[in-house]
Amino acid sequence: MKNYANHYGAFLVAAVSLIPGTLLAQSPNAGTSPFTFMELRYDARTIALGGASAALPSDGYGVFSNPAAMAYINSQQAVVGYRSVGAGVYGIPLAYLLPENGKGVFGVSVCGLTSGNIAETDIGNDGAPIYTGDNAYLDDYNLSLSWARKLGEYLGAGVTAKAIYEYLKGDGDYYSTLGVAFDAGCQGRFMNSRLIYGFVARNIGAVLSGYDKGYPLPAEFAAGVSYIPTSIPEFRAMIDLDKKLDDELTFEPAGEWEIIKNQLMARIGYSIGWSDVQALKNYLAGNGESDYTRNNMTGLCCGVGFKTPIAQRTVSFDAAVEFLTIAAPPNLSLSMLVDM
Repeated sequence: MKNYANHYGAFLVAAVSLIPGTLLAQSPNAGTSPFTFMELRYDARTIALGGASAALPSDGYGVFSNPAAMAYINSQQAVVGYRSVGAGVYGIPLAYLLPENGKGVFGVSVCGLTSGNIAETDIGNDGAPIYTGDNAYLDDYNLSLSWARKLGEYLGAGVTAKAIYEYLKGDGDYYSTLGVAFDAGCQGRFMNSRLIYGFVARNIGAVLSGYDKGYPLPAEFAAGVSYIPTSIPEFRAMIDLDKKLDDELTFEPAGEWEIIKNQLMARIGYSIGWSDVQALKNYLAGNGESDYTRNNMTGLCCGVGFKTPIAQRTVSFDAAVEFLTIAAPPNLSLSMLVDM
């Protein structure tokens, strides 16, 4: 098993090149955990806010970011979306949420990524790359069951159980790995939800097969706050502090502006890593770092949201664009939430 795991792990490192560098940060430990696709956000609203979601009243979208947000749902909701990370790699997140009186809110969701078919290459005798005639691909899947409930007038909590599956075809062989993980979160909502505090732990679990079981999952912890000022009731400001075990502390300030009440929203967010903050501080002090490389998991994000009634249902359409690196075009993500 150990030789198989090492072979699989080594091949997967090479296969990660199928997925753009926007998935991997430049921290020394980045990418050392399996299932790195689980570190991404999957709904367009959260993506537009730079990932800030711990204290976001995100309704059904909370199933992908902080399950505690589900506790405040009063009707059935369904979510479908498209999540791009560039170079042909994309995912289709789906979710359905069902509130039950006295029992809380139950949810089921699936998300992941697929690279599609990528032509395999080798190195020829002259050192130039040559095509082998074979294709490689990497598929990641995450099937989740969630439950959330209000624990009082001001507090909601939720938990998500995940089954994670990764399937890799390349070099003439097939490899797969399986893992399980849990998310758990809470949200305190005050002043009619104008002030929200949130905390969430994500991807706490273990590898069951495929990898050497010593590999950790990409666990992360986030705490955040969001607030609507009385002087600007159309604007919600928020910030998350996010720490991944295989990466550095990240700051995620964001804002959401209600342009047309209950209809049109504009969003913007920026995620910035600790090393980016230190580099900026040194630059402002006149002490630039020649060996500094910006964290590719950070950058500017923005988007819009539109809400409208359709066939006696309220439908929210959300779009987000990520500008994570100048070496690749921006990534577009779309989501639709139907309140039934």
